[in-house]
Amino acid sequence: MYVQLPLNSHTRKRWGLETDWVGIDVVRMASGDLPQAISACELINVSTDEKGWYFIVGSAVELSAEDEPKEGFIRVFEVVETGGRRRLNKCAEIKVAGSVYCVDQCDGKLVCGVGSTVTLIPLLAKI
Repeated sequence: MYVQLPLNSHTRKRWGLETDWVGIDVVRMASGDLPQAISACELINVSTDEKGWYFIVGSAVELSAEDEPKEGFIRVFEVVETGGRRRLNKCAEIKVAGSVYCVDQCDGKLVCGVGSTVTLIPLLAKI
């Protein structure tokens, strides 16, 4: 997965960037683990009550014998700067029963569409 941001003036200011498009990092996914949804969300860490911006990636693990994926993952990444480069750091990974079709935020919490259900997930301490 290669994260490349389409930037408008608000997004450029938020991430401290000066160009219209920027490649941040590459995240390798396992074979059959396919990204289905991605979003940049401002979430509240319920352990520290701190707000922060995160990239959320929802995926589905597809096996050739299945009609519908039986498991997937919700991965939470933050952008960190090390050595003058921005990188994605995985903060959390949640295994879910089904494909993650959409991710968004609501009142600082993560809202995900997993299979045919909508799930509200508070962001706990970082891993």
